[in-house]
Amino acid sequence: MEHVKHYCTNCKTEYHFRYRFKINANIDTELALEALKGKVTMHSCPTCGQQSMLHLPVVYINVKKQFMVYYLPKPYLHMLADTDISNDAISNLPGKIQGRYTSSPASFTKCINDFETSGADTILKKIQSGKYSPGAGLLEVK
Repeated sequence: MEHVKHYCTNCKTEYHFRYRFKINANIDTELALEALKGKVTMHSCPTCGQQSMLHLPVVYINVKKQFMVYYLPKPYLHMLADTDISNDAISNLPGKIQGRYTSSPASFTKCINDFETSGADTILKKIQSGKYSPGAGLLEVK
């Protein structure tokens, strides 16, 4: 876990918030609950309360249910070269992990909740029908 410095665009307060790139739902249960509530991709200014979107990637993994969801803000979408992300966050995962990505915090939270409650087939149908936008799609974990 690291701390990220941010400047509020509303009141110009400088503050820090906690950030973790990789959330393992099977180990980091408290952080996984925060992700289910949408609190890992958004943060609030402690002075004025203005909500700001996290502009850093986050990967949520549930190995038992064999899925992962990758939040990639638009400046990071170039990481999706040929639908294969090869970095330490998702390398060496067990086989048959299904992956999704999104560049929207709201879609990230919804995708995690849908996976946790109804399984990957529902997500795949929604992605194929275009209901997950903006910037949602499939990841091939190699």
